[in-house]
Amino acid sequence: MAGQNMESTASGKETQVLEETKETLLDDIFDKLDIEKTADSFEIDNFSDPEAMVKNPNQTRIAQTKVLLDWISQIGEPLKRLDRSVLDDLISMIDQKLSSQLDEIIHHAEFQKLESSWRGLEFLVKRTDFRQGVIIEVLDVDKEELIESFEDAMDTTESELYDLVYNRALDRFGDHPYSSMISNFEFTKSAQDMALLRDVSKVAAAAHCPFIGSVNPKFFGVNSMDDLLKIKDINARLRTADYIKWNSFRESSDSRFVGLAFPRFMLRLPYGPETSKVKGFNYIEDVKAKDHDKYLWGNASFAFASNLTRAFVDDGWTIQIRGLESGGRVEDLCIHNYETSKGTQTKISTEVCISERMELELANLGFIPFVHEHAKDFATFYSASSTQKPQEYHNNPEANKNSKINARLPYLFLAARISHYLKTLQRRNIGSSKSGSVIQSELNEWLSAYVTKVPNPGPKEIAKYPLKEAKVTVVEKEDDPGYFTTDIFLRPHFQVEGLDISLKLVGDIPG
Repeated sequence: MAGQNMESTASGKETQVLEETKETLLDDIFDKLDIEKTADSFEIDNFSDPEAMVKNPNQTRIAQTKVLLDWISQIGEPLKRLDRSVLDDLISMIDQKLSSQLDEIIHHAEFQKLESSWRGLEFLVKRTDFRQGVIIEVLDVDKEELIESFEDAMDTTESELYDLVYNRALDRFGDHPYSSMISNFEFTKSAQDMALLRDVSKVAAAAHCPFIGSVNPKFFGVNSMDDLLKIKDINARLRTADYIKWNSFRESSDSRFVGLAFPRFMLRLPYGPETSKVKGFNYIEDVKAKDHDKYLWGNASFAFASNLTRAFVDDGWTIQIRGLESGGRVEDLCIHNYETSKGTQTKISTEVCISERMELELANLGFIPFVHEHAKDFATFYSASSTQKPQEYHNNPEANKNSKINARLPYLFLAARISHYLKTLQRRNIGSSKSGSVIQSELNEWLSAYVTKVPNPGPKEIAKYPLKEAKVTVVEKEDDPGYFTTDIFLRPHFQVEGLDISLKLVGDIPG
C-alpha cells in the first residue's frame, strides 16, 4: 500500500490520511522530532522492515515516529494536536509497562534470593564503624557447596572451612582470629542440614568462633511463619521423631557455638514515589500487604551481627547484644504504610510479630527470636541463646544455673575472645624453658587487667573491666612433655535473670 504523508494509527485500525496543512497532527509530530517532510512516496510496510529502515538516515527518526504513533493509537480517542498532556499520558503508559516488566524480574525467587544476600550484607556494612578495628570478610559459598566440602573431607579438621577459620587464622602466627561467622543460611530439619550444623559447630568450637545462621518455616514443618504462630505447643512438636537429629545435636558440647536467629526482616521498602523513588522513570512496585513474598526479606543473622559490631565499637566486647535497653535493639528498620478502604495499614519490620510467651518458649528451645516492637520502627533480640540444650544436674541448682548461662552467646563471645588473646600471648613462650607455674602467673597477670571487684560497677567500668573474677590454671600434660592444658575460669559482672554466673574453657597450648 502506497501513500503520501500518512499515519498508521494502530494494528487493526484503518489508516487515516492527514491533510498537508500546518495544523495537522503529523506536522506537529515532525516538528517536535525534527523530521523534514518528504514529497516522495514510500511504502508503509517498510516501517516493519529493518533493512529498509536503515537505508535512509531519515528513516531512523521515522521509525521512532512509528513507535510514537503506535503508542498514541493506544490512547483510544482521536487526537488533533500533540501537546504536553498527551506526552504525559504516553510517558505514564510506558512507565506502567516498564513497571510491570520490572515487577516480574525483581519478584522472581532467584532474583530475590540474590538481592536479599547483597542487601543483607549492605545492611551490616552500613551499620558498622570500621574505624574502630572491625573487619568484615566475605566468603562466597552457598549451603550446598559447604555440605559437599564437609562430605568430601575425611574429617572435619580436613575441611576447607576448618582450614580457613582455624588453620589460617587462629593457628597462624601473626594473624587475627575470627570472632564470629555470620551466615546467610536458613536451615531445615533435613538430615543434610543437621549434619551441616554439626560439622560447622565443630569448626566453630575449635576456633572459638560462634556461628550464626537462621531457620525457615520448613524447620518447624510449616509453610510460613504465620503458620508457626498457630502451633500451640512448639516444644511438643520438637520432641517428635522428626527432630531426633536436632535434639541429638542440641545435646552436643559444640552446639553452644551455634546460634539461629529468626524471623526475617524487611530489607527495603517497595519502590514508589513516596517510599523508595527510582531515578529514570516513575516505577511503582506492585506490592500489597497480602503479597507477603513480594516484599524483600533478609536473614535475621545480619541484624544480629549488626549488634555484635556495634557492641564491640561501644565497649570492646560483644556482650551487650540482647535486651531492649542493653544492646538487643536494632533500630531504623523498614515499616511499610499503605492505604486501604479501612484507612492506613502497616506492614511491620519482621515477617511476623512474636509474642512475649512465644519468645521465651523459642529462646528456651535454642533459638534467637527477633521481636518487632508494636507501633515502632525497631525490633529487639531479647535473648541470645545458643542451640545447646543446657545440661541438667540432679540436686545441684548452682550447676544447673551455670549450665544455662554457659549456653548463652553473650558470655560465650566473652570467653571465646579471651581465649583468643591468651593463645596469642602464649605463643611468645614457645621455645622457652618456662615452667607451667611461670606461664600461669603471666597469663593471670594479663587477665587481671580486666577484673574489678567494685560492687555494682557502672556501664563505663563494666566496659573496661567486664570480669568480676578470673583465673587461669596451667598444668603440664603427663603424656606430652612441653605441652600444657589450660583451664580458664571467668565470672562476668553481668547478671542475667538475677543469677551470678561462671564460665569455663579448656584448651591445650604448646610449651
